[in-house]
Formats: sequence, structure tokens, C-alpha cells
Amino acid sequence: ACWSGSVGGLCDHMGQKHNICKHSAARHIEGTRTFEGKWLLGFKDAFPLTREKKTLFLSIGAVDGITPSCTFVLRLWCSGIHSPFMLAVQQLERNKPGHSPQWKFTARLESPEDSLTWTSFVRDLETASDVWCSSKRKLHECVGKVMIIHQKQVEASCIEPDPRDRRGVGGQVFKMGLVFEKLVEKMDLREGASAEPPS
Repeated sequence: ACWSGSVGGLCDHMGQKHNICKHSAARHIEGTRTFEGKWLLGFKDAFPLTREKKTLFLSIGAVDGITPSCTFVLRLWCSGIHSPFMLAVQQLERNKPGHSPQWKFTARLESPEDSLTWTSFVRDLETASDVWCSSKRKLHECVGKVMIIHQKQVEASCIEPDPRDRRGVGGQVFKMGLVFEKLVEKMDLREGASAEPPS
């Protein structure tokens, strides 16, 4: 499928027609190149979940000397009752030709007893990504880097009952912290080279 309209229109289409999308905005941390947001996710059913998918469009406003406005899409899904959750992220813009990735992304899942953090460079629109995949996609089928979260870790991070759940089936909500850091632009002078985040 191909979408030729605005990002806002795409978000509305996916939310209204497919019920899989939300839209949010990240706030700039003054004096830094960092933007923070959060993703509040609700699940109507009790764990373990058989199959689930959530999509978030996150916008960052223009900040002079740091970045023009831009948008990212995040996809969280699990493909079966014995499968973990997987998280993928992609920027809905293209990097300048010959430039390394322009953004670094960190997701943080916290529970009363522990926290789980994942950091990766953000790939641009020209790079193969799993953000548009079906919820049937297995881990070994992923084409890019994904965060792997065991369902028990998600369940342990739930913070409150989901107020939308009226069926009494254990609806729960958990919160994921999102941090985007704008990197200093630089040319990748090595032919065919790709930058990787530090381990």
C-alpha cells in the first residue's frame, strides 16, 4: 500500500479504519538535544496475550539550531501466546545522502522492582523496517533491529487497570518512556558503511 497524504492523515486513517494507531508529541529538554515522550498502552485481555499490536506516531517540533519538525513511528507487537513483545522504530523522513543516522532512540520500561532499557539508532524512511509488519511476524523474520520484551516483563510493569475494560478480563495499562536524541550531523565517508550504536 502507498500513502500520499500527510502524516496526520495517515495517523487518522490507521486509527479510524484499523484501530491500531495513536498520535503523541515529545517535549524538548531545554539546553539539550534531547526530546522526551511517553507511550501509555492498554491491553483488554489478561496475560499471556495471544496476539497484539500497537502503533504510535510521535511528533517532534522544530527547534532552532537542533532540528526541523519530524515524525517517528513505533510499532509494538507480539505474534503468539508464547512469543515476546517486539518494538521497532523508524523516522518518517529521509536522511541526507551520505549521512549517518541522525537520531538515537531509547525506550525504557519500568516496573516497581526493575527496569528494561533499549537504545538504538533510528533508521530513516529508505531503510527496511518492521514498523509496518503484521502482528504475525516472528522474531526470526524481522528485517531490522527490535527490542525484545518478555510478556512477563510487560505484565510486571502494568500500573493500573485499564478504565476502558468493561468485560472483567483483566485489562491492564503500562507506560513506556521514550527518549530521542538528535545527533550532530556528519558524513559517513566509508563507502557502504553503516553506523552502529555502542554496545
